Amino acid sequence: MKNLVRLALIAIFIVAFTISSAIVGAAVKIFDGKGEWHTSDAENQQIAMARASQRARIDAQKKAGVYLKTFSRSVNLELVDDEISAVTNNIIEIVGDVHFDKKIIPISNNQTTILYTATLKAKIDPEGIYDFAKRNSQNKVTIVQQNTQLQDAIQKNDELSSSLTEQYNRATSQAEKDQIRKQMNDADRDFLANQKNKEGSKLYYAKNYNGALKLFDEALKLKPNWDLLYHNRGNCYAGLENYELAIQNYTKAIELNPNESMIYTCRGFAYIGLGQYEQAIQNCDKAIQLNANNDVAYNNRGWGYTKLYKYERAIQDFNKALQINPNNAYYYNGRGNAYNGLKQYQRAIQDFSKAIQINPDFGDAYVNRSWSYVNLDEKEQSRRDFVQGKRIEIKDYTREIEINQNNAVAYCNRGAAYFALGQYDLAIQDLNKSIQLNTDKKSPYYAMAHHFRGMCYKSLGDNAKAQADFAKVKEYMHK
Repeated sequence: MKNLVRLALIAIFIVAFTISSAIVGAAVKIFDGKGEWHTSDAENQQIAMARASQRARIDAQKKAGVYLKTFSRSVNLELVDDEISAVTNNIIEIVGDVHFDKKIIPISNNQTTILYTATLKAKIDPEGIYDFAKRNSQNKVTIVQQNTQLQDAIQKNDELSSSLTEQYNRATSQAEKDQIRKQMNDADRDFLANQKNKEGSKLYYAKNYNGALKLFDEALKLKPNWDLLYHNRGNCYAGLENYELAIQNYTKAIELNPNESMIYTCRGFAYIGLGQYEQAIQNCDKAIQLNANNDVAYNNRGWGYTKLYKYERAIQDFNKALQINPNNAYYYNGRGNAYNGLKQYQRAIQDFSKAIQINPDFGDAYVNRSWSYVNLDEKEQSRRDFVQGKRIEIKDYTREIEINQNNAVAYCNRGAAYFALGQYDLAIQDLNKSIQLNTDKKSPYYAMAHHFRGMCYKSLGDNAKAQADFAKVKEYMHK
């Protein structure tokens, strides 16, 4: 029964959303970046050059962020500063090579310092702002938090290393220099960990979760007790729907940082993914205790109560989430589901319609509204909503596949959407691809792909192939 719940939950929760571009032909912009770094001949020169390059990149990011904020206003998607920073840092790309200039500068009669100057060009496509705008609240908060904590770590490491360089240049004894040199080595190690974390965060943003995991693992080897890396790994596993490993990593992050509300929020969502709704609610309780304005925690707890059929309690939480964040389509969608559970279909339709008004490409809201209409015996409107929702889902998953052609989850979900529309041949093609790519037989998507492929074969009258697929599902459920 537990595994059936998991499969059902996957079908409900794994949805990607898109926002259509409002501006046609928005120009890709190029920004110059310049950064300097003072070092000594005793330091690692490659890392010194990398530090200068990092400052040049930050210079370009700041300029790009100003432009992106103006653009967001022009298309009525105005973001707060933390969101602008997160989007900019994740979508900016270096164009060509970074150029370096090296100068030897005397600082005393017998001492010199080395000045590296890095210059670069970076590009940003303002259309990338839509990718952020379409994401659900938890993913947005996660991305902003990743960026904020990473930028804070980068700044602190930059200041520490700069201070150590000055101390080294002022040191008068070899013993003092040796001690400072050890601190410099530690700072360099943390710098490299920050770089790995930054690269991994960009891959997470691009939904390349496996690639991001490799980089977070490399960062952990350099900085093994950094809670943010475990949190980031948990987010990757949650993105892959491997909720057991997600919970393991969130738990480790909590051990290292027990007062961070968002980690409990994310672990609560992972427990929902496992169908362990009481544990999910307990984690959201803790998240709210630490931050009473954590709207994502109220939303996740609302889903936990919805899954326990405690619809009135769920509505209270969705109301609170909407009080904090009143223009969030996902919270209206959640409350609509709770109203469906109470058989208050007209109120559910109002919420789903509001969600669609906020985000016209919200596929899940169309599908959910179709269920409200079918219960009111408005079959034609139900059919239109269902088809529209599934078409949006197909478009969304196609976009994910274009980004990552080895995305087994997207192929599985698109195949399920094709099945729902009765397009069995296209569904089988996608489900075949998902099974081929999904080497982890323990993944729920492996079972889900076999399930929907079996349903396709059954609909086509090929009972032998259908039974073979259903047997694979049974194997998964009995593991």
